Amino acid sequence: MVDEAINNPAGRKEASDTRSSRIAALKKEYDREELALFVGAGISKDAGILQWKDLINALLPKMIVRRMKGNKTFSRHPEAVIRLAHQNQENSPIAQIRYIRGAFSPDEYNRLVHEALYENSPGPDTELLNAIARICAPRRNHLGVQGIITYNFDNLLEHCLEKMNIQTNVISCEDDISTPDRLSIFHVHGYLPYQMERCDLNTELIFSEEDYHRVCRDACCWSNLAQLNYLREHTCLFIGCSLTDPNLRRLLDVAGRTNEKPRHFAFLPRNSAAGDGTVNEEALEIYKDIDSSLREKYYAAMGLNIIRVDDFKEIPALFAGAACVWEENADGSRPPAVSL
Repeated sequence: MVDEAINNPAGRKEASDTRSSRIAALKKEYDREELALFVGAGISKDAGILQWKDLINALLPKMIVRRMKGNKTFSRHPEAVIRLAHQNQENSPIAQIRYIRGAFSPDEYNRLVHEALYENSPGPDTELLNAIARICAPRRNHLGVQGIITYNFDNLLEHCLEKMNIQTNVISCEDDISTPDRLSIFHVHGYLPYQMERCDLNTELIFSEEDYHRVCRDACCWSNLAQLNYLREHTCLFIGCSLTDPNLRRLLDVAGRTNEKPRHFAFLPRNSAAGDGTVNEEALEIYKDIDSSLREKYYAAMGLNIIRVDDFKEIPALFAGAACVWEENADGSRPPAVSL
């Protein structure tokens, strides 16, 4: 596999043709009503939700201030102490969250995460969130999508869906049940809606190191079973996911079949390899081609067809440019012109 990728890297024309064929294949799966969505932090970025590293950086000073409340020595040097904390973080983000989490009770920790998550007063009316909501909308003789797996704590996507009169059913724990008349949204890493009165501060968040260890150990936990069900029974489209989640990668391997062609799709940013000024442009282009081919093989082994984009903002235009004419809505009205 490696030798083939290095010795026969895909040319740019071939890569462009592959991208177009994958978008066409994705549309076909949508038309067949086989599509389920897996969404991550990238879909909420433009709305103002803090991304993972930024969220951790926001939690660290909050933890220090809360723990040192009333300490007179700290009150003389708060900025310096917080700066030192940032300079001496754990190397692993999930280990850093474990360090922060250890300072609080479960409900206090969840309240702190909620506070940091929404501190920028995020607005859900973004082009990407609205485009995702529109492809979820049921049409005349068309279901929309089969369901949504989200790794996000926030409920911005639900807000967009409700605004379009799409009935949703949030599932965030083992006791929640799917209903066939509503679009199921599985919050497999926990659920902290914007409205504090709707928050269960005892909810389990999959955020820190020990949380990932727990879900990896428990193969039969509800969140693992929900993900496996979609990965095995449907074609899944990953939007805004980095694909670095160790448990997700394990589930992709579990769900894959031997020698099966990749059946799922993922939007990922293009690689931005750059030289250090000591190599010429020709060598850099050779490396980029090799790197791209190796990554293709790498993701294909996990069952994924990658569709590269310069930015996640590009995704709504890809939906709209796929030359699909929507059927009318069930009430006879025409939906917005965004489609797969």
